[in-house]
Amino acid sequence: MATSKNKVQKSVSCDDVFKNATPIEMAQYLHTWAVEEMGLHTNPGMKMATVEQLSWITRGSMQDIWKFVLNNVKSRQTVQKVQGNLMLHGKKEHCRQREQFLEKKKQLLSKLNVDRRDVEVLEGEVSRLETDVIKTGENSTCISI
Repeated sequence: MATSKNKVQKSVSCDDVFKNATPIEMAQYLHTWAVEEMGLHTNPGMKMATVEQLSWITRGSMQDIWKFVLNNVKSRQTVQKVQGNLMLHGKKEHCRQREQFLEKKKQLLSKLNVDRRDVEVLEGEVSRLETDVIKTGENSTCISI
């Protein structure tokens, strides 16, 4: 019999966090987002709205709008960081592929050198056999006369 300890927990999305949030909780999420993500507390001379003040705009149908904003709107710094990470990942992938291609090139060049040596040996053998055939042909001509 399986216990709840054996069950795999599903990941929690932001929608799940906000699903049953009260206007005060949504206001707290909004306040945290404004301060931590958007950096509004760092603007001198700008007074940040309190959680209680924000709770007025997070009521009713506005809650869905704020859920969308909290899930999807990021600061310019966060966007640049994500873009940089994506470019870095792309460069790392490019470097990894380049290393694989260079290793493959090295292997193919090594095989090519081995094959060239084999061809030289075979050409020498063919030349020797041609010489033997010519000598044998000359000897057989002499004998038949």
